[in-house]
Amino acid sequence: MDRAISVFKDNAISRALKIHRYSDTGRQWKSLPENMRKTIDDFNRLPKEEQSVTLARMREDLRLNPDKVEKLAQQLELDRGMGRGR
Repeated sequence: MDRAISVFKDNAISRALKIHRYSDTGRQWKSLPENMRKTIDDFNRLPKEEQSVTLARMREDLRLNPDKVEKLAQQLELDRGMGRGR
């Protein structure tokens, strides 16, 4: 669960910093499912304080619903390693 949240944050940070592979045409950005790209962009539009609250909610939701961890991992393609943005 923590790994999934960490990789989500890494993707969001890479997108926010406009790292080339996370630009609109970047390979890693385009490889994410559309709904995950929207989630990341929506997350990045939140004020920093809200981002912390949102991550805490995500952690709690994943803790209460372990089946969602698998889905998030698949969307972030965690099976390929410790996050593609590294």
